[in-house]
Amino acid sequence: MKQLVLSLCCIMLVVTLGCKKNSSTNDTTTNLLTSASWKLAKVEWQTTTTGAWVDVSKGNSLYMPISALGLTFSNDGGYIANAGLNGTVTGTWKLSSDKSTLTFFTSSATSPSVIVTALTATSLQMTTALTNVYTVTNNPYTITYYSTERDTYTH
Repeated sequence: MKQLVLSLCCIMLVVTLGCKKNSSTNDTTTNLLTSASWKLAKVEWQTTTTGAWVDVSKGNSLYMPISALGLTFSNDGGYIANAGLNGTVTGTWKLSSDKSTLTFFTSSATSPSVIVTALTATSLQMTTALTNVYTVTNNPYTITYYSTERDTYTH
């Protein structure tokens, strides 16, 4: 009888400790964000006329060298952004209560918030609004306006 009671107590202890629920989606999102350094893989701009996404990662001096750009999030709410030729930016980050918006803060400013459109163990995709961004081409002369930037990071 004592062995049965002792066995039941051990089973209940294992079940209680082993069946802990995930504390929240915020913990999952934070764990994914802070799991490793993120390297920028692709930058796209969305046209205002058709809604099509245009890959501007290659051949655009603004984003070169693209492989040098990246983000590292820490569990304490800090981040380091490697801005390639522009150096390193540090600050803090905050996730909105619905886990869809990330806001970056530096000592001198708050950057525009970005929308987290996809987050997995190996991919982070964020979008942000663009203001007064356009390209001009000749033959035929065309001006293309863009409304949104989508950045895809991997690790």
